[in-house]
Amino acid sequence: MKLIGYVILGLCLFFGCAKASYAEDDGAQEVMKELDDFQRSLSNWMKNLDSLRTQFGTIQKTLSDRLAPLENFDKTMKGLEAKLNTVMSKIEVIEKTSSLEGVKNEIESFNKTLEVIEKCRGPGGEDCRTREKIS
Repeated sequence: MKLIGYVILGLCLFFGCAKASYAEDDGAQEVMKELDDFQRSLSNWMKNLDSLRTQFGTIQKTLSDRLAPLENFDKTMKGLEAKLNTVMSKIEVIEKTSSLEGVKNEIESFNKTLEVIEKCRGPGGEDCRTREKIS
């Protein structure tokens, strides 16, 4: 951008000096008019390029502002995923424990069945229903 500014300044000085020395010639006046038009056009281009640079800067800032919440959301989701994995592993441990609890309940039920059978046998080893001795 600075280089273009120096070029414009150089052109202005060069053609400004040339304008003073060739002022009498009609052809020179026409060339000077075209060069002035070119200078104005180039100046407008520079202004438009500066405007574009400003707009791109604004777009970039807006985009980064909008991406920041998404980055935070991504971090939150990763944290939730880690917590979910921890909870799932704990649930698996509880499932294993609960299956052991089921086995324990079955053993207790079997022990109660054995107690009923023992009660039914009676003190002398006889069957409580038939009163016959069980060997």
